[in-house]
Amino acid sequence: MNKNEKRNHSYCYQYGAIDSIVQTNKRKYKSFTDFMIKYSKADREMCEMIHSTIRSADWHAGHLPLCEMHYATDLIYDTSHIQLLFAEMESHKLMRTAILNWLDEQTGLSPSN
Repeated sequence: MNKNEKRNHSYCYQYGAIDSIVQTNKRKYKSFTDFMIKYSKADREMCEMIHSTIRSADWHAGHLPLCEMHYATDLIYDTSHIQLLFAEMESHKLMRTAILNWLDEQTGLSPSN
């Protein structure tokens, strides 16, 4: 497994963890987007992109919309690839933040406590 495949698996696991939390707490969280907004302060547009565009393409069609498997020799000039790379990094950061903030709320084990 190369590093791009690992990044994609990491993304799927992060999304899957959040989706599991939401599905098992339907009274508390209406949707993935509501959970993300509450715990990561993500904007609705980014959440919809993560849920609808990225997750659906990967899980339902096996398509990798963030070009995780895109290999170009001139990436410095490929602005579309750079934009997708930033979107990927931001989505990872937001999902990681949401999971950690949720865990902190559940356990109260924050380093600041």
